[in-house]
Amino acid sequence: DGLGRPLDTLLPKLLEFYSHERVQCRRHAIEAVGHILCAFPLASNKCPAAIQSNFDRTLRTTFGLAEKDQDIIVRKFVCQFFSTMLYLFEQIKPHIQNIFNYIL
Repeated sequence: DGLGRPLDTLLPKLLEFYSHERVQCRRHAIEAVGHILCAFPLASNKCPAAIQSNFDRTLRTTFGLAEKDQDIIVRKFVCQFFSTMLYLFEQIKPHIQNIFNYIL
């Protein structure tokens, strides 16, 4: 039932745009995922199922974007994404050294 849980459809689609050839698409995709992360856990004190079920894929895809994309705006949104993830999710703590290296 995609109508009852639109993030189950939207989040994977946004992740697909991380590898789009147009930089504007990559920028908007990472920015949108960051907004999703910020909006839900802070508003409801619980993370939507779509984020939990796509957590590993989201993290993997964002690390891939961080490694490959040289656009300064994309990199800014990647840094914001990782900052939000560090604040919200314990699961990301093992990756903290790589995140700090990327941000610096």
